[in-house]
Amino acid sequence: MTWLPFLKKKEKNQIVVKNFNNKAENSQICLMCFHGNIKKQIINYFNEQFLTKGQHIKHGGISSSNTILSLIALAGGAISISTTSSKHLYIATASPDHLMKIGNGVGSAILKNGRIIGHAPFVPASNALIPVVAPLMAFQVISTITILDNFNLINQKLDNIQKSIDRIIRRNEATFVGEINSVVNRITDIENRLKINKGFTNDMIIRLALIEDKINSIFERYSYLYSNLKLNNKNVNTISTDDINFKNLDAYMTLITSILDIKVDQLRLKLAIQENPAYAEIASRQFKKKIERYSLLWQNIKKDISKIHDIHDQIKNTIEHMNWWQKHVPSWLGGKRDNYIELNNKATKLNNLIKNDIITEQIKKIENPDYYKNHNKNFSLIYWKENNTVYSYYSNDIIIRNAA
Repeated sequence: MTWLPFLKKKEKNQIVVKNFNNKAENSQICLMCFHGNIKKQIINYFNEQFLTKGQHIKHGGISSSNTILSLIALAGGAISISTTSSKHLYIATASPDHLMKIGNGVGSAILKNGRIIGHAPFVPASNALIPVVAPLMAFQVISTITILDNFNLINQKLDNIQKSIDRIIRRNEATFVGEINSVVNRITDIENRLKINKGFTNDMIIRLALIEDKINSIFERYSYLYSNLKLNNKNVNTISTDDINFKNLDAYMTLITSILDIKVDQLRLKLAIQENPAYAEIASRQFKKKIERYSLLWQNIKKDISKIHDIHDQIKNTIEHMNWWQKHVPSWLGGKRDNYIELNNKATKLNNLIKNDIITEQIKKIENPDYYKNHNKNFSLIYWKENNTVYSYYSNDIIIRNAA
């Protein structure tokens, strides 16, 4: 009569640990299965978060359960637990802290603010000394999560894009500026909803697809205009300030749209983690290549801005080397007054352009990107099942460490 409380077998308080190895990239994942009181304490923490904040996690997002289930299915027998995943709480991590420190000791589940919510001994799984080759999907998703977290640096460094756009509006570009403003507002709305929901709803997915289509066409327009207008600084007398203004405008619009394009891809990666983890590795690789390609583009833009400075200096130098007669006497008397006035006007326009240069300022904030190098962010995949409902997240809210 197992319904009698005193006849129920008490679940042992422990964390069963199994390490997996990805031989292709020489990386590891640690899968932890929680039993007993420590499991209840962690799940209670998540449930309290849900009751007070409306979401189980503070940081992170929804992850497809297929990712961690691929590890659970492979480790079920090796760690001597029930293969019924609904009976346990699982956390999978690639954190070096975990992989190096977890052993036969006392594990502490620690919140991000440092408050300890429980202890339990680590128990190596059977055959734990022999790493098992894990499904690539789990490694790829955790790697993608790390890339996304590192890339948040760009969002912290960039000023409000919309305010910058307002400073360079030209009447003949108003249509495109309006479309860019619309994209900015829609991306911001999706990002804000993602912070609240921790995952994508159907309407967010549709809106993201529409934004992607819009920003790609605008970027291609300005990238084409920018790359096809060449600045010639060999002869200051033939330099057109109109060309320089157009080049500067095209450069800025290219910079802005490339950043927005990357932000859309960033959202796409988060969507892949939630809906299609098998595609995360491909999307992540494409994301890296796009950042590398755009980084070269940003450096070229920076060089062109530097070229404008050089042109300004050449014009100033030409003016300084004119004598009084050349500056003030018309050409029919052997002077160069008209040329002097024209060069002065060019110098004034370029000086105003240089003074109001916000392109270089923006590029300095994002150049030499370090967004996709692996850093220890302690992000983990978290999975449990309660009342026939599956909960699957990636988060760094809970950190498991060896307390010894």
